[in-house]
Amino acid sequence: MKTKWLVMSVAVTMALFAGAVMAEIPVPTGLNPATGAAWTNGDAYRLAFITSANIGSPVGWTIDDFNAHVQGLADAAGLGEAAWYVIGSTAEVDARDNTSTNPEDPEDPDCPILLVDGATIVATDNLDLWDGEVQNTISMDENGTAKDHWPFTGTYKDGTKSSEHGASFGDLGDDAANITQGRSDITTEWIWRMWTGDPPATLLPLYAMSEALFVGRQVSDPDPEYDATIDPINPLTLSWTNLDPNLLGDSVYVDVWFGTDPNKLQPLVYSKVVTAGENVSSAEVDASVIGTYYWQVDSYIYGPAHINEPNMIEGPVWKFNAISDLPPESVTIDTPDMITWSGKPVNLDATVVDDGTSELTYLWTATSNMGDTIVFTPGDDVEDPIVTITKDFSVIPIANPGFENPVLDDGDWDWSLGNQGWGYFANDGYLGPWNPTTDDFPDEAPEGDNVGWTNPGNISVPGGFAQVLTETFTANTTYTLTVEVGRSSYYSWGGYKVQLLAGGTPHDTTSTGYTGAVVGGNLLAEDDNSLNIAPDAFKTSTVVYTYDEVADANKVGEPLQIRLLCRGDVSDSDEAYFDDVRLTADPPRPVSGAVSTVELTLAVNDEFNPTPVTDSMTIDVYDTACLAARFGLAQAAVYPGDLDEDCDTDLADLAAVAEKWLSDTGLTEPVPK
Repeated sequence: MKTKWLVMSVAVTMALFAGAVMAEIPVPTGLNPATGAAWTNGDAYRLAFITSANIGSPVGWTIDDFNAHVQGLADAAGLGEAAWYVIGSTAEVDARDNTSTNPEDPEDPDCPILLVDGATIVATDNLDLWDGEVQNTISMDENGTAKDHWPFTGTYKDGTKSSEHGASFGDLGDDAANITQGRSDITTEWIWRMWTGDPPATLLPLYAMSEALFVGRQVSDPDPEYDATIDPINPLTLSWTNLDPNLLGDSVYVDVWFGTDPNKLQPLVYSKVVTAGENVSSAEVDASVIGTYYWQVDSYIYGPAHINEPNMIEGPVWKFNAISDLPPESVTIDTPDMITWSGKPVNLDATVVDDGTSELTYLWTATSNMGDTIVFTPGDDVEDPIVTITKDFSVIPIANPGFENPVLDDGDWDWSLGNQGWGYFANDGYLGPWNPTTDDFPDEAPEGDNVGWTNPGNISVPGGFAQVLTETFTANTTYTLTVEVGRSSYYSWGGYKVQLLAGGTPHDTTSTGYTGAVVGGNLLAEDDNSLNIAPDAFKTSTVVYTYDEVADANKVGEPLQIRLLCRGDVSDSDEAYFDDVRLTADPPRPVSGAVSTVELTLAVNDEFNPTPVTDSMTIDVYDTACLAARFGLAQAAVYPGDLDEDCDTDLADLAAVAEKWLSDTGLTEPVPK
């Protein structure tokens, strides 16, 4: 947000006449309501007005369009030295954020708000502005002319968009039947008129507010810029843009302070290098020693006879850093890509080459494709921590659960059509991963960049995705399947089905195209279009099934199957969208053959080179050391006997095979891939 500093001088006054165009931005008069004292140099304030021109039908306008509209009116009225913003909310932004007056944001300037007469108080501060009542309504336009009118606001009384508060009225830019409006004659309903709105075609004005303005002025455009980093140098030229002289045409005189402490009471480390320099806009200083330097330009604009403290306009304190420092030359993770198992610590070892002088900052980050718990010891901010990865044994692995790339031609999901018992399938429709950011789906995907979309291609036959899992149906277990289901506004909506089955055979993934399909399976539970999904939105479908000892005895050991279907009840152009497929089991237990891929990245930078230098590695994490040995090291053929792929065997076999594992592979620690 820009800031403006305005001259306050007893020699120059400004009278406002009703109906007169503003010649410049008004300076406040009277007492500052925030301090109770007269306005002085450095005091902050804002101005507000109701627009003289009623707006037309701004359907589809963004907040930038509304801001540009009020800025144009302010410019025409001679108020263009400041930036102006609409006091209104669109679907994308709240009025209190658009105007930087959010009482909950400590970075928003907090100061009195006045009408453009510079005297009438609207509110003492941001909290007073949004507490439901203002002190005076905004009933003066940008030209200083009184105007009582109901304006469009789209805003609730606390400064947030009205559509979030249960009202039936829309936000600015909406094409709703009624847009929320306020009243410029009632202080309690100035921004939000309860149960009152008008269609966007109604000709109404808007409210506008300035950025934070300041009494007095300051120099600008420092070089070096604030907090810049430079090489140590002597001499260094400081430069700046002086403020304008007063209206009498006197020269500008400046004092320039420079040193290693921003305190004028410390003359040995912060001293005056220019005294009352006439129209001086640069100065040479010694910045040859590594460190942080501070500098300040104080100004006098009322002529040589008034170079004294009462007439001094104190400038901001700027700083820069003189360093002889380089970013890290290289970051190398010496620990190779690893194979390990759940809960086994892995020692990470990295080498960082750095020729700089400032302290390095380390940050390890990790991402898992299966939501593992990842802990760095003693922390993620040391060069060589220990990482422990613990698998969530309740999560059953699903290939491509977020429908991310590569595209669905690898057998992860089959596209299936069927009827009743789902006994046959065809491939005369469409499917694939759909990128919402580039493929006309306006909602953000819940997981990653893509969603699975399907069109059944046949109004009488549901179609969609099917996947047979490696995990089998287990007795005494409760399964919970969750799927994000989406609906587009571009196509008809015939509903969806989310199903969990036991059994089924996937098609031959070695064949080209979709010449085969998932066949068979017993339906355990389904969500048959129970959610009321709005266009361009997603909702979470949840399917829960608990093992039935009588009904399910013959299903134990069958592979689990998931189907995500578009019902196609309306037309053959029905479409449904799926994302973030997750299946969990209770009680938790290791999942046969499940492997997580965890990517670790080490980023290193230093204080004066914030762009990090990075290196990455991966760790494959199995449920147990046994699975890590059999699958991670491809040792299964070495061991005879009846050990199955679950590493579940009788005690005699287990003892013999375990002894051979340990002697042959020495698998007592994680090993490189």
